[in-house]
Amino acid sequence: MPPKWLAPHTLGLGNKVAVVGYSSSGIMYNRHYLAKYQLPLPTTWQQLASPLFMGHVMMSSPSQSGTTHMMVESVLQQYGWQQGWALLMRLGGNLSAITARSFGVSDGISRGLAGAGLVIDSYALNSQARFDHVGFNIMPDSVILPTYLGVARHSTQPASAALFIQYLLSERGQAIIATPGMAKATLSQPRLARQTRYVTDKALLYRRAGLLKALFEQTITQQLPRLKMTWQGINGLNTHGEPWRVALLEQAVAKASTPPLSEQEAQDPALLALFDGLYDREQGNPQAERVMHQWRQATEARLHEAQRLVEQAARP
Repeated sequence: MPPKWLAPHTLGLGNKVAVVGYSSSGIMYNRHYLAKYQLPLPTTWQQLASPLFMGHVMMSSPSQSGTTHMMVESVLQQYGWQQGWALLMRLGGNLSAITARSFGVSDGISRGLAGAGLVIDSYALNSQARFDHVGFNIMPDSVILPTYLGVARHSTQPASAALFIQYLLSERGQAIIATPGMAKATLSQPRLARQTRYVTDKALLYRRAGLLKALFEQTITQQLPRLKMTWQGINGLNTHGEPWRVALLEQAVAKASTPPLSEQEAQDPALLALFDGLYDREQGNPQAERVMHQWRQATEARLHEAQRLVEQAARP
């Protein structure tokens, strides 16, 4: 059983797995890159989504990365559906790339392909061990991510596997967990878990996991060039303080910040069932594909309308 202080952050897997350590999440950055572009050290989602960081941010996709899924879900749970997606879509406009896996973010930042990105602390700590120019800031109310180990149901060596888990839970094993290479907080280090007020609503996380991943793909990953172009226009518009231009700009921001699915629609049991386990299957779901196509078209239309409004506001 995990310690009481870590138990609220586990995903309710009961006695199926053992928790051997945990990670926090935050923003990894490249000091050389930030200095080159005169950017501040980022500490919050809002900073990464600000116009200042346009083109300087990397992240992975929640459909490809479980840790990114947890981070995106934490945004929606802490900010609410509408404000959370508005923040994510503004952030999408700042992305230089969406990587296939989480470690692609830490690798890209270390190499100077972007200034900052969203990662778990172990990726950042491993990079820091090799590169002096890499830094990391834990975000306020960071999502806590326990590290799980279990014995496969069809394991040919279940006793040996169980002994290995027991070893990692021992004093010597926990010392290994904390070393560079794994860089996890151990079960004797409660500080990171205790300092965050945010605890994931597990039922909500599981219920909309497939839908959230699909919606992110259609509104951000698949729209990245258009999203970046739209926010570049929004951020670059000079309204000269004229009310009619300001009104058009506000309309454009609203269009570019609104997902194609309301919170009420996202609670529809039939829709949720359609996407349940979608990314765990080898074959696609034609009905889900049709819905995703509709989301993609609706997002494209909103972004196109936002661009039109910006162009209208920019006229002499």
